[in-house]
Amino acid sequence: MPPRIAEPYEVPTSLWHRPDMLTALKTRDIGAVFRLVRQYGGLSQTVIGSLTGYSQGKVSAIMSGSQQVIALEVFERIADGLHMPDQARMALGLAPRDLAAAAIPRQDARPAGPPPTVDLVRHGEDETEVRRRDFVGLAGAALFSAVVAQPLTRDEEAAGADDLAAALTEYPVAGPQLPELSQLAAAVARAKRTYQACRYSEVAAMLPALIRSLRLACATLDGDARLKAHALSAEAHHVAASILLKQEDKGLAWLAADRSVHAAQASESPLMMGSSARIITHALMDGGHHRAATGMASSAAQRLNAALSQPSPNDLSVYGTLLLRGAVAAAQHSNRHTAAELLDEAEDAGRRLATTATTCGPRSVRATSCATA
Repeated sequence: MPPRIAEPYEVPTSLWHRPDMLTALKTRDIGAVFRLVRQYGGLSQTVIGSLTGYSQGKVSAIMSGSQQVIALEVFERIADGLHMPDQARMALGLAPRDLAAAAIPRQDARPAGPPPTVDLVRHGEDETEVRRRDFVGLAGAALFSAVVAQPLTRDEEAAGADDLAAALTEYPVAGPQLPELSQLAAAVARAKRTYQACRYSEVAAMLPALIRSLRLACATLDGDARLKAHALSAEAHHVAASILLKQEDKGLAWLAADRSVHAAQASESPLMMGSSARIITHALMDGGHHRAATGMASSAAQRLNAALSQPSPNDLSVYGTLLLRGAVAAAQHSNRHTAAELLDEAEDAGRRLATTATTCGPRSVRATSCATA
């Protein structure tokens, strides 16, 4: 019987401050990150894989440079698995866990100097309207910087949270005109793209009206149109839950995740059911319920696999993502055997998908999982 790997796994804090590590993070060279973690942190390829949701063979391939990580949600999963501090997360282009770590002084407090060469303000907005946790991609290997101008006031934060809370709980009220499904589908796609771009405050602002419209559509449409409306509602609530988890509003996050699961079930789509199961798994992991998260991800993956006799690439991708999340949860729970089994199944799903499998998340739903939401 192989020896049990001890938990927790700790990467020395000093490693994240090394110049070569910062360079690897800024260039998003995960292979180099893994090599440095192995060399200076003492973590084996197997341990790195257990923490980040990869098999030992996949970690080896990434370290050798034969495969590369390119998906934002995978960067999030790796950062979470390795417990990267905020400085390292920001160097990698991810949102910090502690907003204060990314704070930029107010404009009237900034020292005089030449104006920045990069436009940090979205078109149509004043600088004071740029909200926290919006991120701007700088070309090539440049650092992704957190854009935080004047922070939201308590009244603004409360009003935004109250609006989303109301949208999640209100009974649908008929309006003068029901938006067409094509318009709702476009709005959901836009919300997912905005979330994937890490413009969190922007997507949070658009969600209440979108959720209200989708709930009304689900209540008034029938036939295939109603099934489609439920599928769109599942995706929108998935995004809402992901946003709320990042804001550490666990109560509303659980409500949104539950709404996503129920809408997915009403859509009668195995793909949507599997996708929505991911946000419940994420919420369980966020609350420290790793054993329950392992069971949820594993059982949801099994149901999805059983329901699909001829799975599409998107089906396989959601299936693989569930397995990977379950493996990460099992590793956090010190269940090495289950983690290894789930990683093997996920690797098999990757082979079936016949891709590089480093971005195990379908194009149609990848935007809903910027983090390892």
